[in-house]
Amino acid sequence: MLGAVGVFLDMMGIDVVGNVTEAVESNPLQFLSIVGLFVLSKVVDIGRRYMNESSFESE
Repeated sequence: MLGAVGVFLDMMGIDVVGNVTEAVESNPLQFLSIVGLFVLSKVVDIGRRYMNESSFESE
């Protein structure tokens, strides 16, 4: 999925790797906080799915 997004942006002429590298070099703490929020949202999403599946199994 992420690779497909990268290919699409590359076709549009947007340098994804260069932009990410520039973001990390200019403000690494802000970049890490954005990545942390993304990871946290994925963990919460996985937890919700697990809880929903568990509630269906108990019924």
